[in-house]
Amino acid sequence: MKTRQKLNLRKRESEILELGGNHFKVGPFYRLYLDFPFKTGEQCFTRDLYSDKAFNLIHTSKGTWYAVFWIPELEMYLLRKLQWLEYREDVDIRKAYLYGRYGKKRKPL
Repeated sequence: MKTRQKLNLRKRESEILELGGNHFKVGPFYRLYLDFPFKTGEQCFTRDLYSDKAFNLIHTSKGTWYAVFWIPELEMYLLRKLQWLEYREDVDIRKAYLYGRYGKKRKPL
């Protein structure tokens, strides 16, 4: 594997691009929980477009973002803190009809 490909993989492991078009940077620390860690907050079940892993995206009332992954081997939840980077309309599934396969803007009908 070339060095450039390794760097791209490392970058993708440290970033999340979810189906709603939000682009996040993953924080360096994590926590493991036996039960689901949040009872309140806006929750959305989504998928990471880089790694194709499903997770719960949580936005709290304080404005912080969290990703909660289920680890079946451990039967535990993995909590990662996220930093919001940008919104990308070209990967948002709600606006998919506007864009082609490669993210180029289509003309309206």
